[in-house]
Amino acid sequence: MIALETHKRTIVLFYKSIGSVGGAEILCARHYEWLQSKGHIVKLVSFNFEELDRINIDSSDVIQIKGSGAVGKIFQLAKILKHLNPSEIYCHSGYIDLGLSCKLAGLDYSVFVHQPTTMSYNESDKHAFWIFPKYKNFARKDLMYNAILDQHKALTFIEKIYVNIRGALSQWVLRGAQNRFVLSDYAVHEKKSIFGLDAVRLSGALLESELAELEARSPLAPCSGKINLVTISRLDKNKRINILIDAVKIIREQGNDVSLMIGGTGPAESELKEYVMANDLEEGISFIGYVPEREISDIYENMDLFVTIDWADFRITTYEVLSHNRRVLVSDDTDIDEDLVHSGYLFVSPANAKDLAGTIKQALDSRVTWSQSQLREYLQNFTWETYFQKIDQVNAGS
Repeated sequence: MIALETHKRTIVLFYKSIGSVGGAEILCARHYEWLQSKGHIVKLVSFNFEELDRINIDSSDVIQIKGSGAVGKIFQLAKILKHLNPSEIYCHSGYIDLGLSCKLAGLDYSVFVHQPTTMSYNESDKHAFWIFPKYKNFARKDLMYNAILDQHKALTFIEKIYVNIRGALSQWVLRGAQNRFVLSDYAVHEKKSIFGLDAVRLSGALLESELAELEARSPLAPCSGKINLVTISRLDKNKRINILIDAVKIIREQGNDVSLMIGGTGPAESELKEYVMANDLEEGISFIGYVPEREISDIYENMDLFVTIDWADFRITTYEVLSHNRRVLVSDDTDIDEDLVHSGYLFVSPANAKDLAGTIKQALDSRVTWSQSQLREYLQNFTWETYFQKIDQVNAGS
């Protein structure tokens, strides 16, 4: 094992805009907390920072860059980075801005790439003319492939110019990174196959204190009576909550008493509420908005199953739910550990309503085969402590 430096270091975390709570924002905040706990000087640099629940970053350690337009902010960022002269720079969001600034300042940087290009409507590098054929070859069997193909065909001439210029800049910045951290083996394979980029697969999701309570939590049993489902996420089309709503409708039509609690906010919220009303499901489906951290444990404790079929390879919420000794159902896009599937705690479904409805019933009729101590031992691999130690080791060896 690589011997790590123990002296105090100055470390910069960059997050382009923190204005809502999601997995990437939580990861950045946990990184800040961990580095601080090791005695380092940690600065978060951002173009926008709002104080939010679960984002526990001391405002005195935040440097906000405002005004002067996009180009002006990049030059300001470069000036600030050069002045701080940190030993390490980590980009959690906005790697083009951060990468260009580091190039100007002559500094190394590492990048967290949170979502695979094949699992996002928003990421545009795949649409660049020299990349799209590789994307098609890699992703043509994916459920969302046709939707991305339609998106590509609909690009206007101006949009094509934009995605090609941005793609070239994006890939130049990513290639210049000291390390590229991804969350799954799938993402490692994708980055290599489509972009020719090497990446390091590491993932974390839990505080040690959350695991300490696992074995004291109430035991699991097959569901009897009313079915209580929960999903909590940012409400956008990547989350595929409409499919979950359709599955609930199927389960209800089969004669089951079922409820679904939807937590979170986002751009698809109004559309999803209208969809629930159009399907006459208001009685069984509730939207509870943003869920504060203090309320999450009670919600998990009183549910039968957490369902998250969003288009993603890794989700922090999956492990948070497991640490509460509760079952989770994920989409088959997820990077799956077969041991965990066989434990009776994790269930996998294709992202279509019929299969999802069947898998929900299967999950609720099943018994776990792992003890709570076995689950805790497995989840130890996903603590923030373990995760950030490994990141430190990778950077120390770069």
